[in-house]
Amino acid sequence: MNKRRRRLLLLIVFATGLAPGASFAQEGEPTTLYDAATTNLTTLDPQRVGDKPTMDAVENLFLGLVDLDPQTGAPRPELAARWEVNPEGTEYYFWLHPDVSWVRWDPVNEQAQVVRSVTAGDVVNAVRRACDPRTGAPYAYLLNGVIAGCGEALSTPAAQLTGGDTSALNAIGAQAIDNTTLVIRLAQPAAHFPVLAALPVMYPAPQEIIDRYDTAWVEPGNIVSSGPYLLDEHIRQVRRVFVRNPHLPAALRGPGNVERWVVNMVEDQATALDLYEMGRLDGVAVPLSAESMFTPVHPEEVHTIPTFGVAYIGFAHDKPPFDSPAVRRAFAAAIDRQKFTAELQPGIPMIHLTPPGVYEALPAGEVGVGYNPDYAREQLALAGYPNCQGLPGPVQLLAAVPVEHVAFLLRAWVDVLGCDPALFVAVTTDLTSLRARVAYGGMDDLRPHLWTGVHWPDYPAVYNWLGDGMHCEARPETRRACSPIDERIALLYRRIDPDARAQLVREIEEGFFGAEGEMPVAPWYAGVALRAFQPWYGAPVDTDGLFGGFHLDWVILAPRIP
Repeated sequence: MNKRRRRLLLLIVFATGLAPGASFAQEGEPTTLYDAATTNLTTLDPQRVGDKPTMDAVENLFLGLVDLDPQTGAPRPELAARWEVNPEGTEYYFWLHPDVSWVRWDPVNEQAQVVRSVTAGDVVNAVRRACDPRTGAPYAYLLNGVIAGCGEALSTPAAQLTGGDTSALNAIGAQAIDNTTLVIRLAQPAAHFPVLAALPVMYPAPQEIIDRYDTAWVEPGNIVSSGPYLLDEHIRQVRRVFVRNPHLPAALRGPGNVERWVVNMVEDQATALDLYEMGRLDGVAVPLSAESMFTPVHPEEVHTIPTFGVAYIGFAHDKPPFDSPAVRRAFAAAIDRQKFTAELQPGIPMIHLTPPGVYEALPAGEVGVGYNPDYAREQLALAGYPNCQGLPGPVQLLAAVPVEHVAFLLRAWVDVLGCDPALFVAVTTDLTSLRARVAYGGMDDLRPHLWTGVHWPDYPAVYNWLGDGMHCEARPETRRACSPIDERIALLYRRIDPDARAQLVREIEEGFFGAEGEMPVAPWYAGVALRAFQPWYGAPVDTDGLFGGFHLDWVILAPRIP
């Protein structure tokens, strides 16, 4: 460790009350999770949250109608003790726990005060705030076209609402029948709605507190919250502290034992790694660039965690030779994803689209052809191009990835398919330029035959990948013609029965990426992040918080090792 970093660490240690030679846990302090961050929280207002670090905080400050199970990712009851949906799939009825309270923490006197009960009206208020264009909710678009009236409200001029015409907000399909009963009407059946109801954009909001403090309602001493933790301190650029909510019903509390969560700001991620190695942090993000040095020293502590972003190779279905499914299958089956993720890019090899960790997703590798040189050559011959002879060129590849990744793809198509290297024209660019080049109705004369892409999810349900990502009307840049698979995708959007949904997911993935599949794109790999956790840290870290915030009340800290 260099002298400058050592001096910085000593300043941090002293600032947090830890003498350099002291044990990490101070005698008599509550069970405390120590963390570090390099960026400030954006806001603790649930409707305005849009980034992962802030979602971690908001997840633990507020209860949602629905929660995503820390171990399975499945929607499960939280503020709503249960819910039902009408036979048409257009009305969801929620029955709330009657004993959940809004609680204010006084950081001066260190007292938690119950303000009032959380009601169905607070959920209605949250939905209206989310669909109000004046709120600027980053995830409001997820409710547009799903909750009845939300899209119309979002398109209403803000001046009209401010001027007193709130008819568009009043028409939104959310209604409190009584204090603990709520109905939400959908614009059309949407089987993934319980997943949306688990996101912060729909967390209940206490309007009288918001009216009193405006944007400062989420500051320490003002904020009222309903989750397992309360905000004790939030000093930007310095520290944030959360304490256990003593008024949360026991039935809604996880199995963890953390009473306090302290997040100290640090200069950079390298500083956080150093603090972890000194035993001053319970967990730390490990940059992929540091993996080769860090993991061998902590092999049992580093976890590889999916990020849900799936990289793929896009095909121009309207440009020969990639108008042929057999050619697309050949180019996809020539890619050795296992070798790629082992040698060039940490990740999860993907041969179908929905990544592991997503509720209802198939296990990675269960459906799809994957790397199969014999099959790849067979398909190319079936298309009329044995050993790549006669394949029209030049084949243009546009990539927003490192040149080493481009070289890997080109070698695969040359070595496995027998193509002449001169057949390919590969150009690297930035992601923005790439999107402009491949966009539907964009620069058609410059549009490539192949390109690299990444599908980032908007919400953690299989439909986001298979429907929003692959439906013929949702992925227009490929110019894929609609087919019977799109009818299965439409059913997946509406169908609620779990067994029927599981069968639909399998049929769609097989119809796209199986041996006779359309191969609309070639799935490549799912991104991963690395995190290290001290030996005394226990939690479902491989499954919890993959989308949204993690559950602090599921963390169990054993006695720390000196």
